[in-house]
Amino acid sequence: MLLFVLGPVLAFRPSPRQRQLERLRRAAVGAGLVVKLCERDADGMQYAEYRLAWRIPDRERVSALRFKWYRDESGIWKSDDLPASLRARRAELASKLAGIHGSCREVRVDSQGVSVQWPERGTQAEVEGIAAALASVIVLLGSAVGT
Repeated sequence: MLLFVLGPVLAFRPSPRQRQLERLRRAAVGAGLVVKLCERDADGMQYAEYRLAWRIPDRERVSALRFKWYRDESGIWKSDDLPASLRARRAELASKLAGIHGSCREVRVDSQGVSVQWPERGTQAEVEGIAAALASVIVLLGSAVGT
């Protein structure tokens, strides 16, 4: 009888995965990131977007940038649509992305800032590494466009 009463109550307890996601998302928000769930990919994998907004003086000029980086099969960051003004700094940009967790599949630069998509399978320290890498990309992009 006791299990019959407690069963529904226990069903509302967060699972270990839900608790992990809560810790990761709190760490992200604490590091200044905005978290948004993405649609599931073709394989059914759920990704989240962790975004760091533009925080540099010449936001209008930098926020006009639009490109993305993705990992190839060997885990190397690549970009097919890097603007001509940034091609000379391709290696420097790639080195800034080195701190991003290996399960991250994409880094986007758009009008809102710089974001990464990842399956949220990691630690709070890895979230801090993502935030630091995104911040260093923002600084580099700011200097690259002459702000």
